Amino acid sequence: MEAYVHKNDLVRLRLPQAMADRWKAAAAAMGTPSLSEWLRGAADAACTSGLDVPGLRTEIAALRTDRARGVGNNLNQIAAALNAGQGADILASGTGHDLAVAAAGIAAMRARLDQALRPLTRRRP
Repeated sequence: MEAYVHKNDLVRLRLPQAMADRWKAAAAAMGTPSLSEWLRGAADAACTSGLDVPGLRTEIAALRTDRARGVGNNLNQIAAALNAGQGADILASGTGHDLAVAAAGIAAMRARLDQALRPLTRRRP
């Protein structure tokens, strides 16, 4: 458990009710005890990254592009091997099951990454 840090600076923030509700829901969904703690974490993450919101969106878009390119390349290599007639060799060697497991793992990883990045890439008013 982290040691308590006394907080003596107060920052007042006014925002529309819809935004406050969205932030509270996000904090609750992440299991953060309070909106204040969630906001401190979000602001600290922005400071640590050195990027503003448009910069973070650009970095996230680049990550998604790299991820898609990498997964696509792997799947293309598997498809090329199967189309080149190596499918029978792969199945005979017993690695066909390994390929199926790897493909399922790639699909699951891609879905988790998409789910994690989706809220960060939406533009909000």
